[in-house]
Amino acid sequence: MVSSCTNPDELAQFEPEDSPPRRLMAVLDQDGDALLSPGEFERVAHPGRSLADHDLDGNALLDAAELRVMLQTVSPLLPDYRGAGLNNGAHSPGGAPSPAPAPSPGG
Repeated sequence: MVSSCTNPDELAQFEPEDSPPRRLMAVLDQDGDALLSPGEFERVAHPGRSLADHDLDGNALLDAAELRVMLQTVSPLLPDYRGAGLNNGAHSPGGAPSPAPAPSPGG
């Protein structure tokens, strides 16, 4: 069940230490302060995404609770991503899968 609360300070008290957002934070957080700074966010964010769009408390940083809300409302995948394993990862322009190669004669 997702809380209807959007105050990160209130959400943080419900964020388990081993939760996916806290584990992701540990990977993305370069300075170890358990917060994503604008620079840390921009290093991994999609072009056009802004930390300010997801900063619920207006402190110019993202904590694990804000990261959870962001991940619940925004897809982390590029719009045309279709899976690395699809046709061995080969894609034609525009993100559509490349056609499978024609079988060789006599094969």
